[in-house]
Amino acid sequence: MKRITAISLAFILTLAGAVPMLAMGETTGDSGISPLFVKSDESSLKLNSDELDSWNSSTALPTSRNAFEIGQKMNFALQAEDDGSVTAQSGTSGERKNPGRALLLSAIFPGAGELYAGSTLKAALFFAIEVGCWYGAISYAQRGNDQTDKFEKFADASWTESEYRDIEFQFANDPNASNSFSADYGPDATRDTWNSLSWNEKIRYLPGNFTHELPDDRNQQFYENVGKYLTQFGFGWNDGVGDDPETVYKWDGQSRDAARYVIMREDANNLLGFSSTFFSVIMVNHVVSALDAGFTVRNQNRKLMTVEPDVSAIWHNSEPVTVAGLRVRF
Repeated sequence: MKRITAISLAFILTLAGAVPMLAMGETTGDSGISPLFVKSDESSLKLNSDELDSWNSSTALPTSRNAFEIGQKMNFALQAEDDGSVTAQSGTSGERKNPGRALLLSAIFPGAGELYAGSTLKAALFFAIEVGCWYGAISYAQRGNDQTDKFEKFADASWTESEYRDIEFQFANDPNASNSFSADYGPDATRDTWNSLSWNEKIRYLPGNFTHELPDDRNQQFYENVGKYLTQFGFGWNDGVGDDPETVYKWDGQSRDAARYVIMREDANNLLGFSSTFFSVIMVNHVVSALDAGFTVRNQNRKLMTVEPDVSAIWHNSEPVTVAGLRVRF
């Protein structure tokens, strides 16, 4: 009931002065108690000259004794609890922080923004995810690279390029084929001449199942081809057996080395795939942590907002007039 009466009093004072009530506004970084002097009890609201001088010295406009006493009583009424005790309203209950800074900190290192916001539990969680994912990514990458070295060394020892090139040159010189290398380049054309041709020139003389060029360098494409396109490159595996003679241009035999090689490559790709997944989680962790830190600080700043009464004096018709309103502080 005290608060309702005090608010009504403020409204009447404003109308009586013929001045619009101060609109609710925002003061960033404003702190401290209301400029009205809050007493421990209502009986102590007796005005003394020191308090009035202090009030007038802190405002651009002086105020009268009556306006000052009204402001004291109104502030007391609005801030008094039901049991008669008084609680001073503070403009800020904590330190305002920068959401952009929190977002940037966590974008660089997950958990740093949460630590800046004061949320140690979430900071520890994002930090643990970051460390765990980096460990997983590096560990699986190293294992995948080791497995890659193994299958490449295995292919170097078990697959012979010269044998495959012999078959390639043999098929290109088949006199029964519609296009024959020797028919176009002469019967004395050598394998060196054949090797000097580009792949687009070679495929004119090769069977239809020869679809992929074998790189000169032993790169990733080279090691993929010899294990993936066996109907073409199966001719190069040293232990190949059982090739059907009726399918002259197509290798359809069996090779235990080739089967083992395929499994080795698959294991390496799986390990590197796990590493890639961990790296993806790391990126997601950075984004989620950054957004969480920014929102956390923003929500904390919102909780710092307080609403308190404000009574001040302004000049109206060449006379000081008391104006009451509410001040919103963040």
